[in-house]
Amino acid sequence: ADGNVTESWTQWDDMLRDPHAIYISPYDPEKNVWLVDTNAQVIFKFSHDGKKLLQTIGTLYQSVADENHFNRPTFLAWLPDGTMYLADGYVNTRVVKFDKNGKFLMAWGQEGNPPNETRPNYFNSVHGIAVDPVTRRVFVNDRTNRRIQVFDENGKFLDQWSLGKEAEVYTIYMSADQHLWAADVRL
Repeated sequence: ADGNVTESWTQWDDMLRDPHAIYISPYDPEKNVWLVDTNAQVIFKFSHDGKKLLQTIGTLYQSVADENHFNRPTFLAWLPDGTMYLADGYVNTRVVKFDKNGKFLMAWGQEGNPPNETRPNYFNSVHGIAVDPVTRRVFVNDRTNRRIQVFDENGKFLDQWSLGKEAEVYTIYMSADQHLWAADVRL
């Protein structure tokens, strides 16, 4: 409560390259800890106390775009049933969908023409992802093109929102009350 370090997971230092995002799924009763490592090219799942590495999704230190590889992934989001979405987006320009066990289900998206891409399903820097647990819509922050694209849970394009020329949204978050929050570094 006072901001003092109470725990440190240094046992994983040799494996980690660039821990970009850390999560606990709001739907996981075991409160496992998920870490997206941008330069290790994987998603790690740890026990809540950090003592056990439970799962690695992707291929450690290998960057490609297929069902077993990512290229600089950034963020995760979950649906209540455990379905998971990955923003695989610094180099790859796609969203990857997994089942509750981390099994690859599908991916969508392709590289656009920055900084003014407007076509659906084209991205540049997929740098944020959020899901609405009620409507099951997937919100994707296309950072370089300053927009959020909206999809159904299977990647069907539904809508897009321009964020304006002055915006530089780095990540998005869906709160429990279904409000979409955007963290903008410029405004």
